[in-house]
Amino acid sequence: MYHYTERFSNRRRRDQRCGSILIAVLGMVTLLSYMVLEFVEEATDEIKYYGLFYNRDDLRIEAYSMLETALAVINEIREIDHALYGRAQGWSKPLKYAQISPPKGVSVRFSIEDESGKFSLANASPEVLILLFEEMEIPFTETQILTDSLLDWIDEDDLVRLNGVENDYYERLDEPIIPANAPIQSWEELRLIRGFSEIFFDDDGAPRQYFRQFKSAMSLYNKGKVNVNAASGLVLAVIERAAGYETSYVQDYLLGDDGEPGTEDDRLIDSSNHSYFPGGGAGAADLISTKTTLLKVSVTVRKGGGSFLVTALVSWTGSNPSAGRKRHSQSRRLAKRGETATTEDAGESLGYPFKLLRLVENYRI
Repeated sequence: MYHYTERFSNRRRRDQRCGSILIAVLGMVTLLSYMVLEFVEEATDEIKYYGLFYNRDDLRIEAYSMLETALAVINEIREIDHALYGRAQGWSKPLKYAQISPPKGVSVRFSIEDESGKFSLANASPEVLILLFEEMEIPFTETQILTDSLLDWIDEDDLVRLNGVENDYYERLDEPIIPANAPIQSWEELRLIRGFSEIFFDDDGAPRQYFRQFKSAMSLYNKGKVNVNAASGLVLAVIERAAGYETSYVQDYLLGDDGEPGTEDDRLIDSSNHSYFPGGGAGAADLISTKTTLLKVSVTVRKGGGSFLVTALVSWTGSNPSAGRKRHSQSRRLAKRGETATTEDAGESLGYPFKLLRLVENYRI
């Protein structure tokens, strides 16, 4: 009996020791599994981060490649048609026109905006501003304040318009500022001008519909006339009132038979002598054009979780259509002499048949 009890007790102790060891092993396995999981998650995040970092150069190269494709398409159409008039020429979809596709796994989005289809903010007259604010259905008293305050902000003198303000007003603010006395450089600048901060933005600083309407009708970059082929309904309504004639038939003509924008039957007005071009109205010659002279071309390239944006402001005013031929001719002459262009010569020899007025990366203008 004694020997049986002793053997049973020894077996129980061995079982307890084995159980303890097993629990300890399971605990260590659980701990190691947790540590491995945390390591894998952290490593995955780092791989994604460094993947985005190292892919940035590839995305940048691809974005500039797509930008050059877009500009090449636009300029080819310009040379074929002898001018740029509007999106109906086909330049708004450069990859479709060029019949090429982006690399596998890369998505490309183009945004091509005709800045010459808007009024020039830098050269806006009081009449155009007042009419625009009225078409936006802003109350009359605020219309006068917005117009005069904006013009006082832009002009170089210190003379105060009837409903405007100059330095004295802005110096008395809780956070004093100095008026620019120069053309507006950014839409955010409107927040600083009397009247605009209250009417164009809500209490939280978010843009209201008025801001979006104003931005769609005015250009920070266009200094010339309005291209009726690219003008919005709001812009045409202002032109109608300012120039003294109806523009509804112009819109009907441009939209084609289906009356829808962006479709295959859209039309263009390609000459001031065109029968659909509104003529004879007072001031029409000072307001209206039929040509696209200034485009804002944005290209967004995405791959995986990374993206890259490049935006170019491009003008065809005073450009040189034979610049490409001159560039190649100069290159051949230098090659024959065994010479290479200097940095300054290379900049001139680029000779694009358009002007790059502004080029920015990962920033919307």
